[in-house]
Amino acid sequence: ALVSAWVFRKSTGKTTIPWFIVMFVLVVGLNDYIPFAHVVEGLARKGMIVALFVIGAGSTRKGLTSVGTKPFVLGLILWLLVGTATAVVILAR
Repeated sequence: ALVSAWVFRKSTGKTTIPWFIVMFVLVVGLNDYIPFAHVVEGLARKGMIVALFVIGAGSTRKGLTSVGTKPFVLGLILWLLVGTATAVVILAR
């Protein structure tokens, strides 16, 4: 990615560094010396669940903040109840 960014840079503009790639390589290198995957795994799972929920619901940050606290909490509680009830029914079979 770094080579691609350098090759396809605009001749007059500055080359932008893809910081995600740099940080990814840094974390991969750190993981060789400090195994911290088990610490981050739970947080990563929860973050992925929240991200998939927001994508599936078609929600945006602006939309969520404009709703207000009470309707947001009500929706969250209902989502948890329906999800839990569905999981219980599926696992009971």
